[in-house]
Amino acid sequence: MLKGLLIMLAVFVVVAGIHVFSMRIARIPQEKKERFRKRFWIFYALYFICWGILNMLSKERFDWFDFGFVIIGVTYLILIFFKKLEA
Repeated sequence: MLKGLLIMLAVFVVVAGIHVFSMRIARIPQEKKERFRKRFWIFYALYFICWGILNMLSKERFDWFDFGFVIIGVTYLILIFFKKLEA
């Protein structure tokens, strides 16, 4: 019973933190939002590339699914470079 309450409290704290963060983001100027969004997509693309490469290296064989992660990451980087991923 106590363990369930602690899990529920932890979920509430995480949701409240996300809410506070989103409210702060809503109040910043549009230019900063665009820079933040661009950095987020760059991080996301690099994460996908690293995830795909590390999975292929850990399996020591080529896998189309992991290669797909690399392709998605490279696609995001190309879209960011040509400014097609902006609001």
